[in-house]
Amino acid sequence: MRSFHGTDGEPTDWRDAADLYRDWAQDKRWNRTKMVDRPDLPAWAKNGPVKVKFNRSWYAHLGLVQRWIKEYWQVKFPGVPFVVQTEGWEHHGDWVTPEYFPCYPSDDAFAKVCADLKAADGHVWAWPGGHHWNVRVGRRVDGTYRLDYSDLFAREVKPNCAANPDGSPAMKPLVWLGGGESATLCPATTYGRDWWNDYVSCGLVRRGVGLVQADQDVCARVNACWSRTHGHAPGNGRWMTEALRHQFESMLAQMRRIDPWAQFSFEEPNEFYNDILCFQDYRNCRFHVPGGEWEWASVYNYVYHEYVATYQTRLAQPNRFWAAHSAADGQIPWLEIYPDDVSEAALKSPKPYFEFLHNWIRLYRGAGRPFLAHGRHLRPPRVSCTRVKYDHPREWLWQCDAHGWMPTVFAGAFSSRDGRTAYVFANATDERQPFSYRENGSWVADVLPANGIKLVVQNGERQLSCLR
Repeated sequence: MRSFHGTDGEPTDWRDAADLYRDWAQDKRWNRTKMVDRPDLPAWAKNGPVKVKFNRSWYAHLGLVQRWIKEYWQVKFPGVPFVVQTEGWEHHGDWVTPEYFPCYPSDDAFAKVCADLKAADGHVWAWPGGHHWNVRVGRRVDGTYRLDYSDLFAREVKPNCAANPDGSPAMKPLVWLGGGESATLCPATTYGRDWWNDYVSCGLVRRGVGLVQADQDVCARVNACWSRTHGHAPGNGRWMTEALRHQFESMLAQMRRIDPWAQFSFEEPNEFYNDILCFQDYRNCRFHVPGGEWEWASVYNYVYHEYVATYQTRLAQPNRFWAAHSAADGQIPWLEIYPDDVSEAALKSPKPYFEFLHNWIRLYRGAGRPFLAHGRHLRPPRVSCTRVKYDHPREWLWQCDAHGWMPTVFAGAFSSRDGRTAYVFANATDERQPFSYRENGSWVADVLPANGIKLVVQNGERQLSCLR
């Protein structure tokens, strides 16, 4: 019996444990069919789409989305499918439930945007707030609320919500409710399942949405429920996973009666649902440790890259380190676009940050697709490069500020379905970066241009993606 050790004398790290776990998981229910072989996924979803994000400000300007399609996307990336994470479509604002419809600014206007995007091979992805049912929203100084659904809640919703041990509804003061509070529908109840399936999910598909995310059902879970009347054991337990699996399977079945290719996702990974997920809202870059030199250990993507396509949910401000890490990690490329980014001046002179994103998209959709979109994650080569100070403020109260040192060059390694292997190197800066990497016991010197990303296939082929 050998001791636990790394590959070729290298120190052990989290990938050694992940390799063992991947071997164990290969024949599990959620891991039997690779993404490109799944018959329930449309071709565009399996062939390396790009993720774009629009917020509420886009829908306030009629025709702006259509202009973006014509003057930006179809010029820079003709024929490339994309999925549109849309926020702010809700009638009363981002994630405000339960009165989602009519959509903002109107059902007809929202449906037209969906139809125009679909005509350009764009697929609208709405993110309603999972099983949250907001009782009150927007507390005013006089103690009243901008929205108050207390009467409806007491009349028909309360008995179907997750309950505390004393039987009272479990309430949360969600930060985006502005002093309001929310209950959570229990997915084991018929009312909870029907509200999510019929009213929310099918309501969106009828308006032209192709993908629905159960946002805020973090890791496919909801509140523990202590009710004695919902037909499940009180408290936490296996019933929660079984109830949500039934919820999402029935959600897909009902949506597909309207659109046979409708898809779903949820916030943050849970492998038990890999076989029915379209994409995985990953968010691994949001978690940090303060100080020192550290990395984002992308365990889920390393284990399941061939089975589920992951993507990074973006911050409001560009983060080059997130982008370079995600590119080298084989995640879906993304663009977070604001109305100002499609002004005449911005279209003529894109920001350096966008140069990198554009290079990433071209490689992901081109020579890199067999590896970055469809390949199996391998241990990346050891890289020697400059490190720079990284400071990133916390995003939510439960996170910590990130302070430490980050590499200027991120690396990944993949094997393709036809047996080739490749490295990918991504420049996290808008400056030229010399670096070296370890291969076959020797150091290989190389250089990345500003905003560049490079693919190095084992047969010696080099695919450099950079703007000249």
